[in-house]
Amino acid sequence: MWTPHLRILDPSSSCVGLFFLLLLLQDLSRKLFLCSNAFPGVSLSSPLQPPPEVLHQSLEEEGQEPSKTLREEGEGNWAKGQPATQSSTYPQWGTIYSRAGSAVDGNRDGDWRHGSCSHTLAEEEPWWSVDLGASYAISAVVVKNRQECCSRRLKGAQIRVGECGVSHDKCNPICGTISNGSAGSLSIICCGGLRGRYVTVVIPGRAEYLTLCELEVYGSQVEKGC
Repeated sequence: MWTPHLRILDPSSSCVGLFFLLLLLQDLSRKLFLCSNAFPGVSLSSPLQPPPEVLHQSLEEEGQEPSKTLREEGEGNWAKGQPATQSSTYPQWGTIYSRAGSAVDGNRDGDWRHGSCSHTLAEEEPWWSVDLGASYAISAVVVKNRQECCSRRLKGAQIRVGECGVSHDKCNPICGTISNGSAGSLSIICCGGLRGRYVTVVIPGRAEYLTLCELEVYGSQVEKGC
């Protein structure tokens, strides 16, 4: 019999006004991300049972892909390796260092110089989008910010989810906004089951560079109706 333990994750995480908690499971090699209401009477690092008021969740293995069992149950990083596009591509050192697909390569390295971050030109309302290939009820979108430079550029970026594939248009509803612009921050935006095939990041209302060092999407695939 194992006992789960509660931790508070990095303050860069966002749960749209809810508490963001990290539940460490079994041998502490598995993490369960929770967006929840209050946990009255629970102190940090104290043993507890998973509370009934949990609203949304996403799961990842420590340094590994989500397990086959979890994928069968509908959880996983569904953005990894999927086709991605962006409003423009920063050309320095060749586009391999800035291409849209670098943000969904499964690598959270926050140093753009290592070739695992997307990067646009400086332009009005730059955007980036991934096609998940199917519709999902999305529980959370995880965004890794750039680490070695210019991290505040990402602050205020909107995460949009929906069925509209016109990447440059704001036709899909907003899941949430990235509020942390600190270097190398990992923002987790809870979407509450918002459904969509396309996940788009856009910086609204200003001219800016848009750099993503990884974007992950967690949720369950939506079954097609009759």
